[in-house]
Amino acid sequence: MKIDKELKLLNYLQKIGGVATIEKLVALGGEIGEEASTPNWSSRAAGVEAALEATSKLNRGAALSSNELFNLEAIILPELRPAIRIVGGSYSVSHSSWVHLNKAAPKGVITAALQSVGRIELPGHPTLPYGGTGFVVGDELLMTNRHVAEIFTSGLGLSALKFRPGHHAGIDFKKESEDDPDELLRVADVVLIHPYWDMALLRVSGLRRASAPLKLSVAHPDDLRRKEVAVIGYPAFDPRNSASVQDRVFGGVYNVKRLQPGTVQDSQTVTSFDHNVLAMTHDSSTLGGNSGSAVIDIANGHVVGLHFGGRYLEANYSVPSHALNLDSRVIDAGVWFAHTPSPGANAGDRAWEELEMQERAVRPDPATPRMTFDLPIRITIEAGAPAMVAPHKAAGDSALAKWPAPAAAPSTEAIVEPVRDRDYGTRKGYDAKFLGVEIPMPQPADNADAVRFPDGGVEIAYHHFSVIMHRRRRLAWVTAANVDANPARKRPELRPDHDYTRDGLGGMGDNDQERWFTDPRIASNEQLPDLFFSKDRKAFDKGHLVRREDVAWGGTYDEVRFANGDTFHVTNCSPQVAGFNRAAARNWGALENVVLRAAAAERLNVFAAPVLSDNDREFRGVDESGTVRVPIPSRFWKVIVAVADDKVQTFGFMLDQDLSAVEWEFAVEPVWRAKMRTIAEIEAAANIVFPQMVRDGDQAGTAHGEAVSRDAGLAAAAGGSASPSDPANAAAADVPIDLALDDLSPILDGWLRQQEQGGVKDDVRMTLNFEGDAPDDATTAAALSSALRLTLDVQALFDETPELQNHRLLRIPGVSRIDRPDLFDLARVVRRISGASTVDPDLGTDFFDGDRPATRSVGPESGGLTFWCWADDDDSPADKDWAIKTTKVPEAWALSQTKGKAAEGKGVRVFQPDTGVIAKHSELGAGLHEAAGAANFVELGQPGALDPLAGGSNPGHGTGTGSVVVSPKAGIMRGVAPQAALTPIRCVRSVAVFDQSPVAQAINHARLKGAHVITMSLGGISSAALRAAVQAAVKSNIIVLAAAGNCVGEVVWPARYPEVIALGGVNAAGKPWRGSCSGPSIAVSGPAEFVLRADARNLAGPNAASGGQGTSFATAHMAGVAALWLAHHGRDELIAKLPPGRTLQEMFRAVVRLSAKVPSGFDTANYGAGIVDAEGALKREPLAALNAVAPERGSGVLDQLTGLLDRVFGAGSSEAAAPALGDSQNYPELATAAFERLRASRTRLASREAMPPTGLSAGLREALGHGTERFARAPLPERA
Repeated sequence: MKIDKELKLLNYLQKIGGVATIEKLVALGGEIGEEASTPNWSSRAAGVEAALEATSKLNRGAALSSNELFNLEAIILPELRPAIRIVGGSYSVSHSSWVHLNKAAPKGVITAALQSVGRIELPGHPTLPYGGTGFVVGDELLMTNRHVAEIFTSGLGLSALKFRPGHHAGIDFKKESEDDPDELLRVADVVLIHPYWDMALLRVSGLRRASAPLKLSVAHPDDLRRKEVAVIGYPAFDPRNSASVQDRVFGGVYNVKRLQPGTVQDSQTVTSFDHNVLAMTHDSSTLGGNSGSAVIDIANGHVVGLHFGGRYLEANYSVPSHALNLDSRVIDAGVWFAHTPSPGANAGDRAWEELEMQERAVRPDPATPRMTFDLPIRITIEAGAPAMVAPHKAAGDSALAKWPAPAAAPSTEAIVEPVRDRDYGTRKGYDAKFLGVEIPMPQPADNADAVRFPDGGVEIAYHHFSVIMHRRRRLAWVTAANVDANPARKRPELRPDHDYTRDGLGGMGDNDQERWFTDPRIASNEQLPDLFFSKDRKAFDKGHLVRREDVAWGGTYDEVRFANGDTFHVTNCSPQVAGFNRAAARNWGALENVVLRAAAAERLNVFAAPVLSDNDREFRGVDESGTVRVPIPSRFWKVIVAVADDKVQTFGFMLDQDLSAVEWEFAVEPVWRAKMRTIAEIEAAANIVFPQMVRDGDQAGTAHGEAVSRDAGLAAAAGGSASPSDPANAAAADVPIDLALDDLSPILDGWLRQQEQGGVKDDVRMTLNFEGDAPDDATTAAALSSALRLTLDVQALFDETPELQNHRLLRIPGVSRIDRPDLFDLARVVRRISGASTVDPDLGTDFFDGDRPATRSVGPESGGLTFWCWADDDDSPADKDWAIKTTKVPEAWALSQTKGKAAEGKGVRVFQPDTGVIAKHSELGAGLHEAAGAANFVELGQPGALDPLAGGSNPGHGTGTGSVVVSPKAGIMRGVAPQAALTPIRCVRSVAVFDQSPVAQAINHARLKGAHVITMSLGGISSAALRAAVQAAVKSNIIVLAAAGNCVGEVVWPARYPEVIALGGVNAAGKPWRGSCSGPSIAVSGPAEFVLRADARNLAGPNAASGGQGTSFATAHMAGVAALWLAHHGRDELIAKLPPGRTLQEMFRAVVRLSAKVPSGFDTANYGAGIVDAEGALKREPLAALNAVAPERGSGVLDQLTGLLDRVFGAGSSEAAAPALGDSQNYPELATAAFERLRASRTRLASREAMPPTGLSAGLREALGHGTERFARAPLPERA
């Protein structure tokens, strides 16, 4: 909980401040060094100020927000306890608290010590890049931690110490960066593994003269308290701690040599290797790779401690050198001390005595290789010469080439069945209550294909795990295992005659191999025999689904052996590529270990199996009956369940083995890829059902899940530091492109069938935005067509516009639309293939209700309607012509006529991107759809802008809004500018379905055809091309207007762009229309409720015009006012008056805002400056109005988006989205998520039910990381 973090921070700051309070830290502002981080602030000073304010609040006992906690950790802690890079064997400190380390005396001490500290390397190790830190403490003698040494050695004490088979170690004293060349010295021998302290001594030959032994202090820890020390080591990323704070402290650079100053603190008792040891503590900033670091007294260079671990914000623990000074075995090993050591009684004596007693009991006579010891019976074991295993040499590992391999003893290899329990009645199987809460085994969604026992049961029980088999596939459908990592359960009855290694548990010889065996309880044709795998031409590994290491535990040695043996049933086997389930980096087998660490638990439940897909490719093999064809799974799933703090935590993973390039008569290459997945995704893929508590505990998308995913070496979140101009870099953290295409293969395959069969008239369009010149269209199209396996074309989005040629249109014809999350993931793939900076798919968003629904009946079947948005007919004003009168349009006409000016918009060209208009209507006249400049960007190739009135929830929308602009005065209604020329452009089928690219094309077309005013009663999501078209139009002195939007609360794009004049809506009473979107983007409001407009369904007669609702009509009304203003003053004359750098758009915005009427109590913060006043606008002196307002500093899309996220998903949401906001590719999807949430909250269903989670693409989920939860499951915003 946050309060726990606050208390830890307070205690920690008090501790490192060295005073009872932390008030002095508040005065630190002017002293904070330049290296202090200032994330997401406008300036370094602002960041420091925020951090210091958080410190002050903490001292006062005030609650801190999550952001303030971060400020403290990311600014104050790195300043007080920095981690300083070593460069060229030296350093430079700028942190105010530690600048004295730059002085000659301490710097001489520290730089000398730096030469003797190195990184413990593990050449060829499958999991770890390195082991930790070590330092020279004697002639050819290194000291490190026991837990570091045990990675590559076995044994304890002084004898029987040896390297683990195939493992080696070395030390590199440089490694100031990962690019440094190796200077690797081999660890030749293991000298001592301490049975009590976390300490080991290693022998290394060939030490440089500069790497002189460091001398251990004999001073007692109590005499060192508050003394300044420096930890020298190689900190690595530690998933147990905050990723963001670590990145601030260590600058995102790990695994290299650093100097980490701090002070010695009080000693504390801590458990280490089952002993309660009194450790010396210090407060330096350390991480995992610091294991084995020297804690050095800055005053004299003596080692006062050996760092071995710590707890974040609590303490770092070290073995006190004083304790080693008391241990005669350590002294005799050759460790150097600063003063004469004082061997004597010490805390480790009992551990040494117990160890030596055990060694005496089992040590054989060299002349007679036989061990004899007395138990209830007398046992004698003949001991042969130990077999030596040649060291494994990693490919290309030149550092090991000169290390001679020990000779291997000759032996005979055999294929042997491991020891197993022959009584199948003793097996209890998976224990659902193993974790203290009942977690049933997952089940197939439809178990008709499950292998069944005569009683109908499907669960096949083994020791500590169970399996459900798929009858036709002859493979496991589900496995469920109980994992106990308690060392006492892994090695019960700890006796010298018990061998707990894999070979020992299985009863195998040194070079024997295990034989897999069938389960006699089910038919042989319901399982794949060992013969299938042994005669597969070495194509596959026999892969454990339930890991042997996971279930090999128990209360007795036999129980451990029987569980180990049970994992070799072929029911627990699946054909897998090499290395699949071994505990290697980024590998399947490491996941349990990662979760154990993350959950700080010793028990887990693990569910796993292959994904048995109908699309799996067949492999021709053999079984006892002869040739058999077996579909080989290409995907596997694993779900790991832990209980931490009485809460169930679940972690789901999917792994793909790459079989795409396999010649199926030959070996499968060991290529696999893993990533974290949601439980729901795994259920869908594997056709299984998990218990509800497993679903509820899903950690995918949470901070905890992100840390586990990172620790497991899975794909990192996309976005962040990648440069948007370099798509290859931007996608560097993404999954491989072929795997991304695999994820989309069902969609691409479906589209291919649609294109081959024909009949689908729709197409999918995306805009490819390049920085600089776009590549050749044919080249781009060829690359995309080859990768996607589809017919497609790439062309210019904007014709005849050289300055906008960096926007290219990708069109995939003859395919149906897909869900938006999939569309966004496809756009990311297209981006990577094409090299575009960003790719914006046409989304078909429905965040703009164009007019009132056709029916007023809102029954249960209409649950999705925005029922609250529309005024009831009973509220219709008595004066149907109220809109024209309220805005003083007739007075404006009269003013122009009186002044001898052009009246009623004469000579002004108004272009209207919309649905187009019908061919003939009494309120518009005939043939308007064929006006000069009319165009169609929907039905390509069709002339004019005819609205076919087909599809959409508001047919004839363009006819209605167009009539508000130019309808003749003689009809049932009057347009605002009846003398203006209206040019319709059909760019949407319905304003309720908004695609960005045709709207952008329509805007640019209007500009090229000489538009004076562009009116857009439509809206949706932003795109780079849409904004580029708007900016080009405004720069050309075109007045660009757009509706704020209806029924979703927040202003939509393009109205949201600062360049656009956005219109809100009011009713006849001068109050905001109930459905109007609102916000600071709105410049002014206009009539939006029961505004007379042409009804496209009634071509003439008394019903040819009726009252419409929506900001669409406020926008059309304002377009008419703009035409009146341009005609009255003369457009050319207005442009001539513009100061350099100012636009006609700015002038008109200033005029209408300053002349607007402001009713009493009008909400100017959210609905603009007031209600448009046509007469007032014409009377206002234009240049004076422009000069009265400062030039507007338009905000970018990022600023607009962060404000939207915070308002929709709650304060701090933009911070949660920060990982995704680093890449503008994610902007449209984040905006879509916000508006989907808004729209969902405003339906009738939202008033009755909880809404489903927002759908997010896989790419955005990866980019958001721990922030995913906020956006996928955010609470609904309150309705205004």
